[in-house]
Amino acid sequence: MDFLNLDIDEFGYRKNFVEYNKICLVYSFFAICSGYIIDNISKHIQTKYLNNKHPIIMIIIQLLLITLFMFSVEYYIYPKFGNSWQSITPGLFFISIFFGMQFNLFSNLQSLSSIA
Repeated sequence: MDFLNLDIDEFGYRKNFVEYNKICLVYSFFAICSGYIIDNISKHIQTKYLNNKHPIIMIIIQLLLITLFMFSVEYYIYPKFGNSWQSITPGLFFISIFFGMQFNLFSNLQSLSSIA
């Protein structure tokens, strides 16, 4: 992400309104894209291999996919980006949008409540 000249250390994004919006939009874009991909992978697994059954198994699989993605980003792809999830406002945008994109997870959780 250095190619975007995003200063995510030392709260450099707070320089002015344009920098703040730029980093919030970039984080939001990455959250939408990655959340959409993870959600679609889990939908594919659920329809192809589980025949839209077994919501508990699918919840576990999707949570493992999310954990694997977040671990990969935080430790291998761009550690500063992973660290920013805990320390700056745009990082909170990323996490909230990323988890908000997990529609399949929410629908499986909802189907559990209708079973019980």
